[in-house]
Amino acid sequence: MAFFSRATAILYNQQPFQLMLNGTTGRLLSPKAYIAMVANHPFTDSRIQLTTTGGLHENNLDLIVAERRGWPLTFWQLHQFYRGRLASSRWAIHQSGTNFHLTTTSLEFCQVDGEPMGNRFLDMTITSTSYPFLQQH
Repeated sequence: MAFFSRATAILYNQQPFQLMLNGTTGRLLSPKAYIAMVANHPFTDSRIQLTTTGGLHENNLDLIVAERRGWPLTFWQLHQFYRGRLASSRWAIHQSGTNFHLTTTSLEFCQVDGEPMGNRFLDMTITSTSYPFLQQH
C-alpha cells in the first residue's frame, strides 16, 4: 500500500518537466519526464529491480526516464516500475553507460544517494569509475 500511496501522490502532484540528457547515444530532450533515475546497482528494494546492470563490480550506470503520456499509460508505467520491468519497457528511455549529464529547466525535487537535495535546477554530471577497494591476492 505504501508504494501505491506514493505512486498516487506522483500522479497528482508531480508535474512533467523538461529534461536534457547527454548520454551514450548523444543529446536527447525529454519534454514530459516525470521519473528519472540513475543507478549502478540492480536493486533498491527486494521487490523492485530498477536497472539491468550486473552489480556493483561493473563500471556501468543505468539511466531510466519515464515520460507522462496520458493517465492509462502512466498507470501502466508505474505498474512496470513496481514489477521491475520499466527499464525494458518500450514506454521508457533506457541507456547504459559510464557518463551522463542531466539538465532541467525548472525547479525539481531530487535525491542523491537517497539524501534529499530539495527543489533545485538540476545540472548534474554522473560518472562511474572503478576503484580497488579490496586487495586482490
